Amino acid sequence: MKQTEIKRCCASCRHKQIMESGARMCGVMGHVVKKKFKCRHWLLSVELKQWLEATSNNQYNQNKL
Repeated sequence: MKQTEIKRCCASCRHKQIMESGARMCGVMGHVVKKKFKCRHWLLSVELKQWLEATSNNQYNQNKL
């Protein structure tokens, strides 16, 4: 089974906010950041966590057949 690698950066962070201008802002620090910005407040986004769980469950079920 192939493992999925998630980079710990703003693009995958739960605290990421997208402003009306399209810029990214850190919801914890209140700073405008780039998508590859990395800080100690990083948490996996809810959407990515759900996707990983669904993917791993699906792979498990396919291996079981």
